[in-house]
Amino acid sequence: MIGDSLETRTIAAGEFKARCLRLMDEVQETGVPIVVTKRGQPVSRLVPVEPARGAISGLLPEFSGLWDDPSETVIDPSDVDLLGEDSGWYDPSALEA
Repeated sequence: MIGDSLETRTIAAGEFKARCLRLMDEVQETGVPIVVTKRGQPVSRLVPVEPARGAISGLLPEFSGLWDDPSETVIDPSDVDLLGEDSGWYDPSALEA
């Protein structure tokens, strides 16, 4: 974890509302959670997101960014012939449209 779990800031809801984007950046950078209060009572907690355990992100750097844009073609159409024309999933006439 980035910040010490014993370390927590408290902030009133009105101040949080006025500064929330800046506070979100701060929590991400420092790892220190912020408890938001209304009339002195805690109502929510802003905490940093920890990377998911078991995530494959970063394990194969050569694939980094491969699927960042879902509109991009992942497989080069010229490579499809390597899979075999009788695979049934590729329709070359779709590229002509």
